[in-house]
Amino acid sequence: MEKRPGLLNFPMKKVVIVDELRQLVDKERSFLNRSGIRIMGAASNKDILQQHRAHKADLIVAMLRDKSMSGEKLCATIRDDEELRTVSILLVCSSSEADHELCLGCRANAFITMPVSPAVLLQEAHHLLHIAPREALRTEIDVMLRLSSGRLKSGPRSVAKTESSSSGRSRAVRATRIASISSR
Repeated sequence: MEKRPGLLNFPMKKVVIVDELRQLVDKERSFLNRSGIRIMGAASNKDILQQHRAHKADLIVAMLRDKSMSGEKLCATIRDDEELRTVSILLVCSSSEADHELCLGCRANAFITMPVSPAVLLQEAHHLLHIAPREALRTEIDVMLRLSSGRLKSGPRSVAKTESSSSGRSRAVRATRIASISSR
């Protein structure tokens, strides 16, 4: 299981997304830009399947209509394979009733229609990845540490700022850890 870099050792969430939609997502500042999420692009549904086999994604965002492999075939292949089936699948389709019925019948977790709204895509991805909402915004603070060598080290560090008193202690620990990591 791949772990995310940084302070906490939660499993990294992996998303495989078709390239044309990845460009749309990359433009947005969203939860997908967090360090705990790895986004992998793929040129086609066939490439998405290969990526998923290699990396065991948590979410796949694919096209219903794709020349290399239909979204129906992609879903069937994944859902019929014990090692691959636990992934969430979000399909993108046209607004036609026929496409909606295909999406409903092919065992995808959800579908959205074209033209794709970045907000709708991100909302569905957030839901399917089961990511807890962020409790605090990141802010810059100034931290001064006395290193074991006796030197003082100071400078801005990015940490989570929280309002609740119960997280004040962990905030100080996180600031110290971030500062000590960057001073090595």
